Amino acid sequence: MTSQGLQTEIPTIIKTLKSFYVSYSSNYLKEQDNNSLMRAHLTDGLIAKIERMKLAIQTDPIIRAQDFSEEAIKTLQVKHLDKNWYMNGKICRTDYLPPSATRTDN
Repeated sequence: MTSQGLQTEIPTIIKTLKSFYVSYSSNYLKEQDNNSLMRAHLTDGLIAKIERMKLAIQTDPIIRAQDFSEEAIKTLQVKHLDKNWYMNGKICRTDYLPPSATRTDN
């Protein structure tokens, strides 16, 4: 994809990423299953890696927190960094959780 083509796609990609994180986080808080959401948006390899990480770190690597609230969902932001890299971040209470980068391949 050309640089100009990517620029026109950035708002759509941000909207899609934010929608994924909001849906995933909302399901997490309601203790609902995220498997169908993950299958719709993530590769099988990434899903397997996430499952291994959950066992190793004893927390959800997508949310990156053991203590999570609806307030955090309201503060979720997704920003374009460079090329296919995006950052998401949220604020929990008065503490800022470090952002994480997400790469998208078109």
